[in-house]
Amino acid sequence: MLIPDGVSEEQALLMTDALATAWFGARSPDILPGSSVAVIGLGPIGLMVIESASIMGAHIVYAIDPVAERRALAEEAGAIALHPGEAVEIIREATKGRKLDCAIEVVGRDETVDLALRLVRARGAVSVIGVQQSRRYAFPLERFLQRA
Repeated sequence: MLIPDGVSEEQALLMTDALATAWFGARSPDILPGSSVAVIGLGPIGLMVIESASIMGAHIVYAIDPVAERRALAEEAGAIALHPGEAVEIIREATKGRKLDCAIEVVGRDETVDLALRLVRARGAVSVIGVQQSRRYAFPLERFLQRA
């Protein structure tokens, strides 16, 4: 496939999969101007989700990852970077218990999906674009029926 004039090889590579995946993940929960968002997992796709959420008008984006270097990159992109172990408490305090409008999970682990579910408000949205690595994930449906 030929790369159009004015598009670098790096840009073309991003447009084939990673950027499209990040954009899809950010569009799925309907981020609106003023939304509060958490992005869990700050690899290349997670960092692009942060950029996508900002473009869509997110008011605040929390970036969650255990790796300090990844959190630093997220801060450079304008996000508030948090370690997973502190995210629930800090976000609960910052939102006065209301939690976030949406969370986008980009890891694919039971723990990170659980974290995403714990960070959103009642009727909030969770977008899971990480490839789920567990075949036994039990979705806690009763918890969300009580919150609706």
